[in-house]
Amino acid sequence: MTLAVVTVLALLGWAFPYTLDYLSTETTTRRTKEAEEKIDREGPAFTSRVREEEVGLDGGVVITMDRPLTPAESETLTTADLGKEEDARRFNKLVASHGGEKLNVPAGRTDPYTRVWLMDLFSDRAASLSIVGMRAKDLRCEPASAKTVLHFPPQGAGTYEGMWFDLSKNPYPTIADRSDKHFGKPFFSYKKIDLGNGATPGGLRVGVTSGAKDCDWVFEVEYRDAEGTHTQQIKNGEKRFTIDGYPEHPEQTFVSFGPPDYFKDCSTDAAC
Repeated sequence: MTLAVVTVLALLGWAFPYTLDYLSTETTTRRTKEAEEKIDREGPAFTSRVREEEVGLDGGVVITMDRPLTPAESETLTTADLGKEEDARRFNKLVASHGGEKLNVPAGRTDPYTRVWLMDLFSDRAASLSIVGMRAKDLRCEPASAKTVLHFPPQGAGTYEGMWFDLSKNPYPTIADRSDKHFGKPFFSYKKIDLGNGATPGGLRVGVTSGAKDCDWVFEVEYRDAEGTHTQQIKNGEKRFTIDGYPEHPEQTFVSFGPPDYFKDCSTDAAC
């Protein structure tokens, strides 16, 4: 056997274990990475924290109530001065006892009565994902059941930032910010929300109107990651989202005037 052959065999014998070790390490690393990525994709892609935006009476509010006021209750309402603590306390008790629900009255809306939810979206995934769609799913509506409405007229113009759902027309959101050049256009045609991979948590201000109908639903969110497109639901805690509509022909209508704040029964008074 020549010296050259012996040398080659010796080198191969020396390199072979290192080659095996390198290949084994590469395989192990790849499998470990695949396992980590699989674990990263398990469970919800993101979590959500939902809370309803506080509605102040001075910004324009409609309160819908599920039954008419008695004559005594009507007198209590129309003689109350909400600037007085005791009268304000009686007013709040009256509203609560009639299933009162507050709806925003943002300026400039054709059908303006809304509820607004603030949504914080978090993802602890190492991989990036983008929210690219949202809709009101399993939407169930029926004619508004409210019997009595209380009006607090808006004191000035207002704008919305975020998205706007008009459930009387379609289950998809539009851009609500009037300063945006795409105002009123489909929200996700122009925007997306990036999460995961250390991205800042996403925040949404979601305004919803339902016209003259009471509605309930869940939100279905569409998101994309390296594996494709997927969906995930957002609920209002453990419950469905709900909104009371403004009835087409309420039995009673009261309007707040002021200051000082007092109510006038406008059920039969056309001058209101």
